[in-house]
Amino acid sequence: MASGVEPLEGLRENEISIDDWETGVEEFQEYNTDALWGALGLADTRLLPSFNPVQDARDDASERVDPWDTENWASFLASGEGVKLEPRWHQLVGLVKIMRHVIEGKPLLLMDQVGVGKTLQIVAAITTYGLFHRYFQTHKKFPGAYAGMRAPTPDGNLPDVFHLVCVPPSLFIQWQQEIRRYVKHGAVDLFPYEGAWSAEGRKLLWEQINARQRPRCEIIILVKEPVSSVHFKLVSCITYRRRVLTGLCL
Repeated sequence: MASGVEPLEGLRENEISIDDWETGVEEFQEYNTDALWGALGLADTRLLPSFNPVQDARDDASERVDPWDTENWASFLASGEGVKLEPRWHQLVGLVKIMRHVIEGKPLLLMDQVGVGKTLQIVAAITTYGLFHRYFQTHKKFPGAYAGMRAPTPDGNLPDVFHLVCVPPSLFIQWQQEIRRYVKHGAVDLFPYEGAWSAEGRKLLWEQINARQRPRCEIIILVKEPVSSVHFKLVSCITYRRRVLTGLCL
């Protein structure tokens, strides 16, 4: 977030001052990790919703065991080589702020530098969204610090939605790998969409979605080149078919 920043038009990069930018999470600066887990309603488990409790933490992604390869993943877990998958403080506090904005129906920019874990935060926001939706269905309120809040919907709950993640071609494979790395097998339906916008392409997409959609299962669709008119048509198509949509463009 920023206040009092000059307009960007006509400024070179080295003329843009960010000295007076805020972090966007000032209200949570005194929260420790325990308090953040409590705010999310996850103090008892200290696990991100639908996330694997451990990961294959090898640096080379090509050497990691894919958690969605259930047989090899079971062997990996039995080996005891898994490293606890635990978000850092800045990732947790970002998730707390993201969920507040999601419930309030407000946009948000996640603008941390490269390599500090934004992908994990976004995937966690998607799975936490599903948890909050289901929790509200049962308890008529959101968990944790959000109990007194209501979404701007007729019943106050978050709608049952698709989540559309738009990524450039260079990140298309990486995002699929990261989702599979973090999220338990079967917890989400993942649709990597990169096809042409033809009648046959649309037919195939919806056949796949309708065949794999299950109750209480978030659906993630990855598409390349979000500025392409092809993918704006995809968004329009999903909305037209009465399926509510949230979008993330990266």
